[in-house]
Amino acid sequence: MNIRRFSPASWDEEESGGRQVPYWSEQGLVALLREQDVKRLDREKWFKDLAFAGNPASKRILGIIRSGTGTSWQKLSWLQFLRWVSNRDQLIVDREAAEKYLERCDDRWGYVQDLKILFADRFNDGAWVRTWLIAIREGYAR
Repeated sequence: MNIRRFSPASWDEEESGGRQVPYWSEQGLVALLREQDVKRLDREKWFKDLAFAGNPASKRILGIIRSGTGTSWQKLSWLQFLRWVSNRDQLIVDREAAEKYLERCDDRWGYVQDLKILFADRFNDGAWVRTWLIAIREGYAR
């Protein structure tokens, strides 16, 4: 992911005027999403079947976003991100598991395209998932 997220200011709550933008760690896309992008997915019922048992910070953040209160969730985004990384690390134990996970993520990006959802950041299109999948299949990630 993006090493720039690991700055001391990232652990602080936002100040008025904001310094850091909180990002939602979306495991189904292997992506970091802005709040307005989470809202776009939520309108399409993206999260309807998820209990978030493996990452309780996700449930708390989604509750904040859905409430529309504007409550800061910077610290929670870090908890969510670190829990997500830990969960993925435990599940991706070999090349085959990594390939299957990335195939599912690639399929989910296709679904996002079918829904015609555009994310705020132009570069947030999932292209990296396909690149990683190719690397695994062609043996570069050994």
